[in-house]
Amino acid sequence: MPSHKTLWERACSRMRFIRQHYCCLTHRFREQARSHSLFAYSLNSWLQPWPWRRVDAALRTGTHRWPRTR
Repeated sequence: MPSHKTLWERACSRMRFIRQHYCCLTHRFREQARSHSLFAYSLNSWLQPWPWRRVDAALRTGTHRWPRTR
């Protein structure tokens, strides 16, 4: 029958092995999420029509001029 010390050593090595795999999985998903958020931002900016982007930028900066009425 194995002693308590050998069982504990085996459990510790298993926990270390599992912890390393969790770290790899979470790191991969974080990197994937970061790249996808950048892709979504760039795709959204390209899908907007050009004139609306200029109007939005002018309204945000306060440099817009309303058309004159005669």
